[in-house]
Amino acid sequence: MSKLWLTLFVLLPGSCLVMGGVLALRWLIRRRRSRRQRLTMIYLRTLLLRCDGKGRARFPFVDRPGADRALAEAIAGLRRMTYGCDAAVLRSVVRSYDLEENLLRRLRRPGADRPRLLALLAALPLSSRMTVRLEPYARSRSRAVRFYALLARLAADPGEALTLLREYPDPFSRFECAELMALMCRGGLPLACDTLLRASEENLRRVGLCMARHFGIDSVRGLVLGLASDERVGCEALETLCDLHLALPDRWAGSGPLSAEERRSLLRRAAYEGYALRAVEHLLYGEERIAFERLAATYKSAALWT
Repeated sequence: MSKLWLTLFVLLPGSCLVMGGVLALRWLIRRRRSRRQRLTMIYLRTLLLRCDGKGRARFPFVDRPGADRALAEAIAGLRRMTYGCDAAVLRSVVRSYDLEENLLRRLRRPGADRPRLLALLAALPLSSRMTVRLEPYARSRSRAVRFYALLARLAADPGEALTLLREYPDPFSRFECAELMALMCRGGLPLACDTLLRASEENLRRVGLCMARHFGIDSVRGLVLGLASDERVGCEALETLCDLHLALPDRWAGSGPLSAEERRSLLRRAAYEGYALRAVEHLLYGEERIAFERLAATYKSAALWT
């Protein structure tokens, strides 16, 4: 019994110190995050005043630790929320406070959240020299780092968008295509939809289909129909036809290259978009006809009650 008390007497103070250190560290991290969020809101209001041409409002506490990150987040938030904001004003702020160099230094720190920092860089009006400086991150073993490095390089040099997209080694996921569309909405990707759809690279075709679906470009229906037989992007092409409310092709009759899960997803999308049974019956076989009729009736009832 005495040995037990002796062990507790020795170990308990050390355990309390470790636990106290962990709690103090968590409190410090939350405090820093809360302070940065408050600074971000202050800087966002200041940026709005500057973009409205109401003088050169100053950024308070900009010399404090973490203020550069808060200012970068304010600029990124403004660009994500608004379109047509004066890019020259934001670019001058980025240059005046050396935000590019500050974020690059943060990227090089051990344990840095590189995907988040690269996404933040991609939302800023960057100089073209950042394309070369971010190239090492494009060869990272982390897919998230590789993609957000691509996004930041596209933002820095939109003129090289086709080349950078062609060189990207991984097939784009739906989420990554959505991120590219957000960059395109900010005017950061001067790409033509028909050029992308005619490309031989799978990634470029996938971005072109996402672009047609996102912006409702039905003038490329012929190109989208042609891609419906492509084994790599055929499912995305059919989804694009559904979203544009265009006729579905006959070539998927019976058991086509689509997997069972892809077929169910396509039929759910067609039912949601209001397709009649006769428009998709050549895609149905077995119990899928009954399932589609039930889905169509469900969506129709929901539309009537909303």
